[in-house]
Amino acid sequence: MKERRVTATQLEAAARIAKSHGVSITLKTDGTAVVSPLSADQLADQEVEREFADYQRKHGYL
Repeated sequence: MKERRVTATQLEAAARIAKSHGVSITLKTDGTAVVSPLSADQLADQEVEREFADYQRKHGYL
C-alpha cells in the first residue's frame, strides 16, 4: 500500500470538522490518529466561541 501524505491545510480542515461534530483528533508521532469525544467543558467553550464569532459577524467586526 502506498503511503499518503497529508498537508497542514488538510489537517487543519479535518480538525475544524471534527471539533464541529464534538470530537477531537490527536496525532501521534508514529503517524496514528486518536479520535475522542470532547469534554463538557470543551463543548461549552466551543459554543461560546461560536456565539462570539456570530456576534462579530453580525456587527461587522469580521
